Amino acid sequence: MSSFVGLIDRSIMNVYGGFSELPNHYFSEASSSYLRKFEAEIAKDFGKEDAVFMPSGVMAQNIALLIHSRKEHLSDADRKVYDMRFACHHSSHLLLWEEDSYSKLVELRAVEIDTKSKGEGIEIPAMKMQDVESVFKREMKGYDDGMALVETGLSTLIIELPHRELGGRLTPWEDVISIGELCKKNGVKYHCDGARIFEASAGYG
Repeated sequence: MSSFVGLIDRSIMNVYGGFSELPNHYFSEASSSYLRKFEAEIAKDFGKEDAVFMPSGVMAQNIALLIHSRKEHLSDADRKVYDMRFACHHSSHLLLWEEDSYSKLVELRAVEIDTKSKGEGIEIPAMKMQDVESVFKREMKGYDDGMALVETGLSTLIIELPHRELGGRLTPWEDVISIGELCKKNGVKYHCDGARIFEASAGYG
């Protein structure tokens, strides 16, 4: 059983209602259903241990955010003091089209990485390394220098590949790698909104 599938437990699925009734065999590697075979195929294509299918992107994003923000040792009161949040580009699907589900369902706050000042309309650039660095530095203001960013409550950075609202613009590949290294250094989970991930191959080659 992969760590990811294992984390998609009944309590998390029940956030959306009804998913606590999944049969026990779904959570077993012994299952030979078409769905589990499909998940295994996708996991292999992406070089991952396992994969889990979700009926919608909205559900997938929020469950991923919930997993990434888990801090079992914190009480509900502590979580509020902790300012639990995630960062994403200002054009993210989560901000524009999901009716604040990340706030209502997962109780997180969004930190926007805004690149509107660098262009207009379709000329607005994709999120880059320097944009993330700037926001990370801003989010550390008021905290001790010795703290990791994740300790302030910023659990996740979402990168969308490609950027849907920007006409399919892509973050330069070298920036994708550098941003990942920056997230790792700060203990922040690096999550890809890959609803159109196979389209990205046209830009990256």
